[in-house]
Amino acid sequence: MTLRWKTILVIGVTFAALLGILFAVWQTILIRRFDELERQKTSLNTERALNAVQQDIDSVSTAAADWGIWDDTYFFAQDGNQGYIDANFQDSSFTSLQLNLIVVIDSSGQVLHGEAFDLQGEVEVTVPTSLDEHLLAESPLMQHPDEESVSGILTLPEGPMLIASQPILDSQGEGPVQGTLIMGRYLDSTEVQRLAELTNLSLAYYQSNDTSLPVDFQAAQSSLTAEATVFTRPLTKDVIGGYSLLNDVYGNPALILRVDLPRDIHQQGQQTVLYLVISLVAVGVVFAAVILLLLEKAVLSGFFRLGVGLRKIREMGDVSQRLPVTGKDELSHLATDINGMLASLQKSEGELIESEKYQHLFENTRDGILVVDAQTLKVALANQAAAGMFGLSDVKDMVGMDAAEYASQDDKDSTLKAIAQEIIEKDSPQTHELRLAARDGREIWVSAHAARTQYQRRPAALLSLRDITERKQAEQEVRRLNADLEQRIRERTAQLQASNQELESFTYSVSHDLRAPLRSITGFSQALMEDYADKLDAQGKDYLNRVRAACLRLAQLTDDLLNLSRVSRSEMRHDTVNLSEMAQAVFAELKERQPERQVDLVVAGGMAARGDAHLLRIVLDNLLGNAWKFTQKCPQPRIEFGVAQQNGETEYFVRDNGAGFDMAYVDKLFLPFQRLHAITEFEGTGIGLATVQRILRRHGGRAWAEAAVGKGATFHFTIEPNSHN
Repeated sequence: MTLRWKTILVIGVTFAALLGILFAVWQTILIRRFDELERQKTSLNTERALNAVQQDIDSVSTAAADWGIWDDTYFFAQDGNQGYIDANFQDSSFTSLQLNLIVVIDSSGQVLHGEAFDLQGEVEVTVPTSLDEHLLAESPLMQHPDEESVSGILTLPEGPMLIASQPILDSQGEGPVQGTLIMGRYLDSTEVQRLAELTNLSLAYYQSNDTSLPVDFQAAQSSLTAEATVFTRPLTKDVIGGYSLLNDVYGNPALILRVDLPRDIHQQGQQTVLYLVISLVAVGVVFAAVILLLLEKAVLSGFFRLGVGLRKIREMGDVSQRLPVTGKDELSHLATDINGMLASLQKSEGELIESEKYQHLFENTRDGILVVDAQTLKVALANQAAAGMFGLSDVKDMVGMDAAEYASQDDKDSTLKAIAQEIIEKDSPQTHELRLAARDGREIWVSAHAARTQYQRRPAALLSLRDITERKQAEQEVRRLNADLEQRIRERTAQLQASNQELESFTYSVSHDLRAPLRSITGFSQALMEDYADKLDAQGKDYLNRVRAACLRLAQLTDDLLNLSRVSRSEMRHDTVNLSEMAQAVFAELKERQPERQVDLVVAGGMAARGDAHLLRIVLDNLLGNAWKFTQKCPQPRIEFGVAQQNGETEYFVRDNGAGFDMAYVDKLFLPFQRLHAITEFEGTGIGLATVQRILRRHGGRAWAEAAVGKGATFHFTIEPNSHN
């Protein structure tokens, strides 16, 4: 069997099986779905029919309410006057209201007057005696505990009747109840036909106690329950029926109503499946034709071209010729593989020519080249440059030599073993620097590049050696100079540290010694103000106040200098510090000092870090105190202390919406005695932020700020990166 016929057979069998499976699936899923839609539509129309019957009952109930809540009927129920009967019990009353029955009963249960009417013959008939048993006191029609009407269906031997019972009240709907007014309309074929025309549905019903119920009504009666109020059942292939129970005024099943509908949805489903099958067959035919065409164009013709090309190469005997390769299919890959085989044959021919060129390069290169057997580590091949590096005059002296014989002991035990393992076991090229001891006593450095190769069909290592002795000597001299420079730097650093310690000691001594004179000046100034106030004029008092203010500011400056000195000299104790609780404590102290200020304070929870608790408290005192100070002129001040992760580093921040500052002066912000605001505008000495920066640097962190004039400022700081919680 040819490839063409095999393809046709496979496509045909596959398509037939696929068509059968899809047809079964469509029949199961699509038809079931269409049938479900059909049942839903039938249920909805059955509900429409039930609503129509209920509206018919409601029309009777409305007519009963019009007559029952009326002064004329109210007085008639009391005196039974003949004028009411003559005026209202006319044939026109029955025909206009489409009623078959009107009965008036007084409050004692006696029938005052009742008439029945045949709407088809338009003549008065006798009131059915079967109605009497439903007019007893215990009947639902005669009970109106809340003065409410009763309506529904009443099953009589003459036929089912749509009935309404209305308590007789005056025109204002007030009592006491003087009796009962009953109106009824037979649900006969004429009424059913009217409802069918009204709903545009085909309707039929049977009484539930009928002993000759058709089979479909019997099935519906057994299936309908209080929960399942609608039952559907196909009657023929073209008609489906919807069934529902109608209860009488006693709450018992009275009628089984059926709605007949055409099965257009089911038929549409059948047509849909048929159209799908036809479409699939058409697609399958087109698909088979396309496959056969592609087979002819892409496969069979390709095999023919390959055969022609191979015959041409065989006849010419020229392995440099190549088969044409078009496309990326399997035939193209086959042609590529054949071309690869031809290229290998051509390469084998060229290798004989190229070997002489490689031999010339091997022998005349300036780098030493060795081929070492991977198993014995003996030199199998070497060039003249390699022999010269080892102090040998003849290349033959190197063949059979142990490759590690002239290496230093350290390189022999570590580097050479690592090279052998990497290039032989992992096929990973390696480059290392080795020390060699030449036979003439010289020690030389070489850069050895090693790669795996084969020599005489055995695994081997190809080593390329380059003399780097001069470079190594230069590097050694550089290292010596660097060591000398580092020693000088250490000495200079020690000198600077000693100078800084002397300066800090001087600052501490000066600050400490100034405190006693300042206290004396302040105290005597205060004594002058208290004891000699009456002897000083206003200008003298002003001078004394200025002296005291200057002393207080100098005392504050002295205290800040002492704190700055202590920050640098105190011993640090690293503990886990809860920054959130510490910030809340700082804010509590600030609010205690100025309880009249209303500031929105936001502190992120769970912030903790490792550091010196006392020093970190100084940091928060300064940063939060500055924020408190510089927001005092803000109408709605807000201060926030939080934390964020930036580039793998934990950054804490204090943000406010206060006075801010010009970023052009940010470089002066953390320097001692540098102020960006006038002393008359905001108090301070200019030492606080310098203290903050020094504390954070002792922890291994840093501080920086961002701000805009009049828009607030944000101070960021970090603590030692590896100490964060």
